[in-house]
Amino acid sequence: MSEYTGMTPTVIVGVGGTGKEILIKIRRMIVEQYGSLDALPIVSFLHIDTEQNAKVSEPQVVLKKDISLHPNETSLGESR
Repeated sequence: MSEYTGMTPTVIVGVGGTGKEILIKIRRMIVEQYGSLDALPIVSFLHIDTEQNAKVSEPQVVLKKDISLHPNETSLGESR
């Protein structure tokens, strides 16, 4: 990670359905700019929602790369 000197590791948090849409858009921008999500390992994502299967209108493939959120990037909360 020495090539990221001066850059701070970052966790981007999206809350709810709109937050998930934004996370996918940011992931798309990273893949378009750097070629893959792995090319920028200092950025992590976390989606928090009460709905387990929240749908995203944004396509989740860019440059033949899957940009969908992985299960370890999602936290489900209880709605009260």
